Formats: sequence, C-alpha cells, structure tokens
Amino acid sequence: MVGAANGYIVALDGKDVLGIGSGEHAEFAVAAGEHYLGVKCFGGFTPTWKEDSLRFDARQGAPSYFVVRPNLSCAAVRSADEAEARKLLATSKAVNLDKLVSK
Repeated sequence: MVGAANGYIVALDGKDVLGIGSGEHAEFAVAAGEHYLGVKCFGGFTPTWKEDSLRFDARQGAPSYFVVRPNLSCAAVRSADEAEARKLLATSKAVNLDKLVSK
C-alpha cells in the first residue's frame, strides 16, 4: 500500500491497523481469502470521518498492491499491478510499524 499526501488510517476487515502518510508505504501479511481494505481520514469539506474501501481476494503466496490518493472528500484506494507498485515503492519510505494503531 502506497500513500500520497495527507495522513490516513488504514483498516483491514473493519479494524484500524496503521497510519500512513504522503510518500510512505506499508507491507503486511493477510490470510488468504476475501478481505475489506479501508482508508479513513478526518476532514474534507465537512469536519467528519470519511472512508473509501474495497474488497479484495488475497491469494496464498501472491502479493496484492494498493495505492491511496487524495480526493475531494478524503482518499481513494485502488488496486495496482506489480509494475506500477514497484515504481511507487522505489520512491517511497516504509512505514515504521510502530505506528500501528492497535498491536
């Protein structure tokens, strides 16, 4: 997952897992199967929490890549192919996993 601009909370299956910001990326393992990935932020045109999310199918031994970009209300999260992800990862900084929301 690669973040752009602002700061966001990343949630997996409804549980907040880490904070990510501009120019950062995070890598974490998930079990095979269907998952819900959400990105939340506070603000936008109204001072409330907003979230963008998607469902994805994690496959055993196969990486999944996602990109977070700001939009007018908060952020947009989308899947990315490996080539795009590698380019973004090369120019971003790994998130210190001590920033985990809940351990």
